[in-house]
Amino acid sequence: MSGDGIRRTLAVLAVGTLAAAAIASPASARPGTSSPTAVSGGTTALAFCQLEGWGDNDKNDSGRLRAGRGAEFLRVGPYGACEQTYRFVEADLLYYHCYTTNVYGNTWTHVRIAGTNYSGWVWDDILTDLGSNVPC
Repeated sequence: MSGDGIRRTLAVLAVGTLAAAAIASPASARPGTSSPTAVSGGTTALAFCQLEGWGDNDKNDSGRLRAGRGAEFLRVGPYGACEQTYRFVEADLLYYHCYTTNVYGNTWTHVRIAGTNYSGWVWDDILTDLGSNVPC
């Protein structure tokens, strides 16, 4: 299986695991966020959504959403279970800040939508050029 195939398989398993855990969690979770689900070593998925330490390290790179995706959402952290903040479409230019790799081995790029102050995390596999090459 190719590297891209493995990354996609891991992503599907990770999202499925987090989704199943979120369904089984108490209704007291804030709407639009994941419930505190154990990920590894007692840390929760919600804690990972509060990732700090990104910077505008990638000053000259940009990209767009892959064709055929229609629209996606920026997220507050580098996980599919993190809260969605702003919807963007294929036509939107995304300025890359940097990337990180989450505990599942998936890479996510921190971006800002051109012409706006909206920023957040986007899964690299849905970007035209697989996101930033500069680590956070």
